[in-house]
Amino acid sequence: MNKLYIGNVSENASASDLQTIFSERRLPVSGHFLLKSGYAFVDCPDESSALRAIEMLSGKVELHGKTLEVEYSVQRKQRFPVPGFLFFHLYSTSAFLMIILFFFVAMARTKCID
Repeated sequence: MNKLYIGNVSENASASDLQTIFSERRLPVSGHFLLKSGYAFVDCPDESSALRAIEMLSGKVELHGKTLEVEYSVQRKQRFPVPGFLFFHLYSTSAFLMIILFFFVAMARTKCID
């Protein structure tokens, strides 16, 4: 995969600004720039052009007052679905303790615990 992540992109930057930066340095891209808030993605045709883009641009080019950071894009790890009740107590210690406390109070009221 030769997808690049371009970070530290100014809010004022456009995809055409990024296209201009790449074309001025004769760095080929495959397709268009996917511009998000503060970052962008672009595909390079091969590994050598991706490496050249990283070496030529990362930390060396400024766009609208911000220095661009260019690196290989890393895919997000797949997330496993977690049922809501598990999420509630696994990620919140205080919520888990409240459930345990509620259980013991309920048991005491039904005379199961002396």
